[in-house]
Amino acid sequence: GEIAAAGLDVFAEEPPPPERFRAMRNVVMTPHMAGLSDRSRAAMTRMASESVVDLLAGRMPRGILNPEVLGGT
Repeated sequence: GEIAAAGLDVFAEEPPPPERFRAMRNVVMTPHMAGLSDRSRAAMTRMASESVVDLLAGRMPRGILNPEVLGGT
């Protein structure tokens, strides 16, 4: 019935203001851009582009988690 830990990476304000969370040992906080590197941006761009090409070709994009929104099963 309790939250054991939290990982937070998006905040309403950047940098995050809540000092009380920083003192908690079971909370990990990173800025929203923590995962952005040249390599990760290239991978995101490639995956997004492949998804657009798949949709335009009538194929279900790879890795979609909710295919029902596109009429798939």
